Amino acid sequence: MLGYASPSNDLDAIQKQIKHFYSGPLILTSTCGELNSQSDDLYQQGPDNRQNIVLQVFSKTLIAKVSIQTISLPCEDIKKGENTLSQAQRVQQIAHSLSQVKPNLEMDVRDTVALTFINSLSLCESWLMEANYINGGFPIPIIGGSTAGAWDLIQSPFYDGTELRHSHAAFCFVKLQPEYGYRTFSTHNFKPTGKKWMIGDADVTFRKVNDFIDNSSMALLNAVDELCKHFRCTPENLQEKITGYTFAIKVGDSYYIRAIAGIDVENKAISFHCDTPLGTELHLMEPIDFVTQTHQDFASFSRGYTQPSAGILFDCTLRRVTNPGKLNGITCFNDFPTAGFSTFGEALWCKRQSNLSRDFLLPSPR
Repeated sequence: MLGYASPSNDLDAIQKQIKHFYSGPLILTSTCGELNSQSDDLYQQGPDNRQNIVLQVFSKTLIAKVSIQTISLPCEDIKKGENTLSQAQRVQQIAHSLSQVKPNLEMDVRDTVALTFINSLSLCESWLMEANYINGGFPIPIIGGSTAGAWDLIQSPFYDGTELRHSHAAFCFVKLQPEYGYRTFSTHNFKPTGKKWMIGDADVTFRKVNDFIDNSSMALLNAVDELCKHFRCTPENLQEKITGYTFAIKVGDSYYIRAIAGIDVENKAISFHCDTPLGTELHLMEPIDFVTQTHQDFASFSRGYTQPSAGILFDCTLRRVTNPGKLNGITCFNDFPTAGFSTFGEALWCKRQSNLSRDFLLPSPR
């Protein structure tokens, strides 16, 4: 069972109530919004103090075996606003923890997937992905998201079947029955503008960019000044001018969104929702229609396949926030049961934002 609970809920109280009638594997997560295709609206609406809960229960005819493995993340200093470890040290510690993960099932890429839940306030998502690759990587897809919560960013807990977690990552290894397979789907609604910059000076731990690198002179140029030059505005007006835009890194022919968290006008720095290492090339992206792009991408994804039996949704909360009047237009998942939550970032092989990542379970040959 997977449970998605609005942040005003008491996860510990909920898990105790659930265990009165359910004894199987259980993960509950705090959200920044719940999704449920079997209700009137896929994107569940409600006030900030709502107490919504969406439970997703999977039959044994669909899932053969589940193994939940949890590791701690080196983030206690980060939560205090400090930085006492290098990036290499954090990756090394996480890699060591991952080496101890031994799921009690056979991992086969044809029928096994790792649903992943990461405490978002740890700021360790990208280091977790890097550590996994350093270790050789699990031989199956990692798909999931950063647990969310209220916008005060005080906590973003999840329950892993054993206890409430605040500085951890949980891998829910799911092995399907022989009659079923799975496919992973991802979409976002941005396209490149043709403008790009390279990061020159940044605080990787707290995800702040101070300077870009001038490609011709290799001199450092203040990031806020460069964006003001591009948008023809003052630093005080930059937040307004850049609203709707985002950034992305490019890998092959694919763009992975790197969303802006805020602009510090006084210190002339830009905060991001993802890591910002030196030398990263940031492509400026502009929005395209949210509903049309989602429907087109899902139609292309579905062509030639049977309808899914179920879907698990990891949807960046920025999609919800930046498209408030269009959410009800997403109808392409209405014909089958699918549920999930608005995350503080998604993971599908790597960390990303402003993205919808989904795992679809299909009644078809693998």
